[in-house]
Parts: sequence; structure tokens; C-alpha cells
Amino acid sequence: MQNVLVYAGADQGALTKSAREALGAGRRLADALGATLSAVVVAADTDALAQEAIACGADRVYAVANPILTEYQPDLWVAALEAAARAASPDVVLITGDTAGKELAPRLAFRLRAGILTEVSAFAAEGGTVRWTRPVYGGKAMAVYSAKGPVVIGLRARMHDPAAPAEGRRGEVVRVELSVSPELAATRIVEKIQQALGGVRLEDARIIVAGGRGIGGPVRLKGLEALGRYLGGAAGPTRLGGDSGCVLAWLQNGRAPSL
Repeated sequence: MQNVLVYAGADQGALTKSAREALGAGRRLADALGATLSAVVVAADTDALAQEAIACGADRVYAVANPILTEYQPDLWVAALEAAARAASPDVVLITGDTAGKELAPRLAFRLRAGILTEVSAFAAEGGTVRWTRPVYGGKAMAVYSAKGPVVIGLRARMHDPAAPAEGRRGEVVRVELSVSPELAATRIVEKIQQALGGVRLEDARIIVAGGRGIGGPVRLKGLEALGRYLGGAAGPTRLGGDSGCVLAWLQNGRAPSL
């Protein structure tokens, strides 16, 4: 039997959409393997997050709480994930497909001396072996991998059905001690700027009307935006469209952040 551990990231006191996607994927994987699904939550206060993770399918939650864990910082978070992974001894660690997950997955794999696959869009388990699928060659082909030994899996965002919370679900909460100093953090957040957008967020849109360098500039982007709204989606430029000054770089297709 393999053990599956999911990193369940949080924002403003609740699990993120990416965390629910990871928990949904983890639950399906654990069921296919006949394994226990564990999750790890990291925060200054983890009580509510632990219960939310259990409601979303976790059988056991490793709760890493420390007063300095008030705001995401990769150096502190990877130390917390390492502590939880040492306690859980998982065969598979699923990491969210958001920006934080992309920072944490390679660092955690290095610390655990584990293999790593990123941008995993699908998986299948048969006879105790898991085959992981991810795009290669810029999405022109799909490659299938299997891993020997422990592996850290970075999930591709919005490719896995999120877990639906089940009221009254019960699970075990394991407290994990983390003794770290604030000086461990090599970087700190100086300022957050949240851009106000109308309509559907680009990263949530089912339909995207994309414009490249040929649209000729910001003026014509308004036509794309109107078409995007008409179709119930959103508009955005390709990389070349963004380089030509159509919109801010963070609005480029595939690079829209969740702030």
C-alpha cells in the first residue's frame, strides 16, 4: 500500500481552489491504490484548515502551526512541508499547480531526495503502479512516466476536478512541531498590488479570445474584450501581443496570477 500526501495551500484562512484540486486528485489516487490520503496544512493557526481538508477528502491531516507562518514565504513553507513529509513518510507527494506549488515542488523534492514530475495533467493507477501524464514539446505531445521510489508530483492547474466538501466527514489531525527562525526567510513580501478586473478572470475563463502581435496595439484589444464578454469568456494577448504593448505582462495567456 502506498501513502499519498497532498499539500493543501491556503489563502485568507481558507483552502485555495488549487488545494481543492489537489485534494480531489489525491482522493482519486488513494482510492485507486487502496491507500490512505494525508494532507498537510501550514499556517499560524491550522484548526479550521485541517477540518476543511478532512471535509475535502483527507483521512489524516498533518498540521504545521507556528506564529511566524502568517504569510506565505517559500523558505519557511518548504521547511514546514519537509517536517510533515518526514512524519508521514509518503510514497507520493502531490503539490498544487499554483505559483506557490511551482516554487515548493522542486525544493521539497531536493530535500527529500525524491524524484519529481511537474505539470502532471492526468494519472492512472494499475497493480500498484502509477503512470503520470504530462505535456511535452510545448504541448505538442503527451508523455507518460512511472517513478521508482518516492516522488513529488507538481499538478497542472485546472486539470483535476476539485474535491467537494462533505459535511460531517471525520479524520485524524496530527500536530507537527516546527522550530524555525524568521531569519530563515531569505526573501520577504514588501507590497502586494491587486489589479481590479471586470468580468471573468482570465485564469477562470472557459473561453479565451487571444490576440497576437497582428492586432496592432491596445486600441484593438477592446474589440477582443467585447467578443470575450459576448462569448462569456475573457480576452488576452499572446506573448508577442504582450511584448507589443497591448496590456500588462501579467495578463498574458497562461500567466495570469491569482491575487
